[in-house]
This record gives sequence, C-alpha cells and structure tokens, in this order.
Amino acid sequence: MARQSQKRLINVIEQSSELIMITDAHANIEYVNPAFERVSGYSKEDVIGKNPRIVKSGKQDFSFYKNMWDNLSAGQDYTAIFINQCRDGGYYYEHKQITPVLNNKGEVIQYLSLGKDVTEQTELEKLAQQMRDFAFKDVLTGVHNRASMNDLMLKGMLRTKRDETLMLIAFIDIDKFKTINDTHGHEMGDRCIKHVAEMLLLATRETDSVFRLGGDEFVIMLEGFSHVDEMHTVLRKLIERIQPTVEMRKLNISLRISVGAMVFPFGDVHEIDAMISEADAAMYQSKMNGGHQYTFYEPWMKEGVGLAKLG
Repeated sequence: MARQSQKRLINVIEQSSELIMITDAHANIEYVNPAFERVSGYSKEDVIGKNPRIVKSGKQDFSFYKNMWDNLSAGQDYTAIFINQCRDGGYYYEHKQITPVLNNKGEVIQYLSLGKDVTEQTELEKLAQQMRDFAFKDVLTGVHNRASMNDLMLKGMLRTKRDETLMLIAFIDIDKFKTINDTHGHEMGDRCIKHVAEMLLLATRETDSVFRLGGDEFVIMLEGFSHVDEMHTVLRKLIERIQPTVEMRKLNISLRISVGAMVFPFGDVHEIDAMISEADAAMYQSKMNGGHQYTFYEPWMKEGVGLAKLG
C-alpha cells in the first residue's frame, strides 16, 4: 500500500506542470522533474550533482541572492521571481518558492523548489509597459512628451498648493536651431535636440519633469521652492549646463538655449495651457534680448509676442 502511494506521488511529480527541483543540504541537485527539463532545456543528466547556479542568468544582483539565503538559513521559505538562463542562452522567468526541508532535529537536510514558468506573462507585462512608455515618452529623446504633460503638471500644481510652496515652469528653446538644421542637416539637428535633452536631465532632479513639446522646444517643471531667489540659481545652472560648443562628427556646433520662466501660483493663471503660454512669452523675450539667457514672465510680454508674430 505504501509502495503504491509512493508510486502515485512520483507520478504526480513527474507529470506536474510546475518546475520541481530538490537539492541536498549543500545545494547539490538531487532531482528535477520533466517540467524543469522542458523549460530550461537541461536534462536530468546535465544537472544532477550540480549547483542550481547552472541556470543563473546574472540578471539579478548579489543582494537578491543574499536575501534568499538569509531567509533559507533562518529556516524560512523564500518566494520570488527568478530570471534564469536556458541551456540555449535564452531566459525564462520562474515564480518560485524554495522551502528548507528539516529533520526531527530542526536541521536542513534538503531544499525543495516549486516553480511556475511565468515567462509569457512577464514578457506581456514588459511589452505593455513599453507601450505605455511609448505613449507618454518622446521617441527621439526619451523625456516626457506633450501627452503626459497635463497629468504630471496637474499633480505638481496640487502638491504645490498642498505644501504651500512655489513651482517653476521653464520654457526652453535652442537658439538659431533653424540655422543648425539648414546648415548641417536634420540628422545633426536631431543630435543637438538629444544632447540638450540629456543636459536638461542632468541639470534637474529626479523629482523634476522634463518635457519635449516638439521640434526644439522643451518645458521643465520644478517643484518645492520656498522663494523666487532659489529659482534664479537653478536657471543659471540650467543655462550653464548647455555647453556653448558641442563637437559632433568633428564639427563644432554652437549650441545655446533661451529660457522663459513663470512661477506658480503667482498671478491669476491656474490653467496649464495659460502657464505654458506665459513661459513661452518670457522665452521669446529672452531671444529678443540676444538669447542664451533666462527671463521671468511679466504681463506685458504677451502683447509683445503677439505683435511680433503678427508682424
């Protein structure tokens, strides 16, 4: 009777869709089932007597495995998604629970690993995230695009009101960008746009947001100011971060930016489009003053921009 029960148990394990591995107390593999062979590409003969690191992909760092062994050494189960490497060099994602098997003295005599292949699910989740990123990230530069701006700015405005702080909106445009495009071609123009985006990211904090509206136009949202004086320091550093001359393909490209700034919640403007319009008007004034500088918005500037554009 006991022998029949044992045979049935073995049959269940062999036919299970879960990836099953048993090691000794020193983590030497004693058994793997057919599901493990099918997913990993390794046969029993390949892995018996080996350490499970045979499927280690290198995609997870030291702290991941340290955490695992800290739990197992304390006699606790460990559950996580492991990124493992197949015999053919590909990867599979395994949602796995490792359980220490104890004897009657409380000593570990084996480790039992039960895993589920979640590769397809994980890849679909990654693809979905990439599609979300594509929808809200600028393809050329990787910064936020116009589609993501309203949502992020609205959240920033709410935080600013809640914390009773100030928020800076900066509108940025590359000086004489049309000349760069006409003289050196659109590929060089794209390189300059990417360079400026990279410099803006380096000049801002992780909590700030950089947007590309299109062409050579960028907007930056910076939060958490207590006084306008702090903004002057940030804007000066922003302009200094853009190198006056950038070497690309052995050509020295003169690259400068003009910046327009508006402060929220100063004034009567509380709509995002109107805020951007004010920062744009201030940026235009920077260009009118010679470029490569920043200007804070004042109400008369909109009239000046409108008349200049009509003319």
